[in-house]
Amino acid sequence: MKILLRLESEIPPTLTKYGKVRIPPAALPLLTGGRRTMSVRFGEERLVLKIDRYGRTTLPANVASEGRGKSRMVIELRNGEATLEFQ
Repeated sequence: MKILLRLESEIPPTLTKYGKVRIPPAALPLLTGGRRTMSVRFGEERLVLKIDRYGRTTLPANVASEGRGKSRMVIELRNGEATLEFQ
């Protein structure tokens, strides 16, 4: 089964200050599969992010620092694999 989902947004100020991101509730079932964790690939690194009931998660410091100076954040789900990138 092929599922393609692309979430593109401006980088929120909470990401640059605290490393926190909110995932839209409508996309959570697709990205998490009903669990409280989400597996995401960032470059060559695989991250497992814990998500609370409001869709909030905290990115590791090295990933959050990559977002500084960029304007957009993209989460893409393709063939069951989620990727995170900054543009």
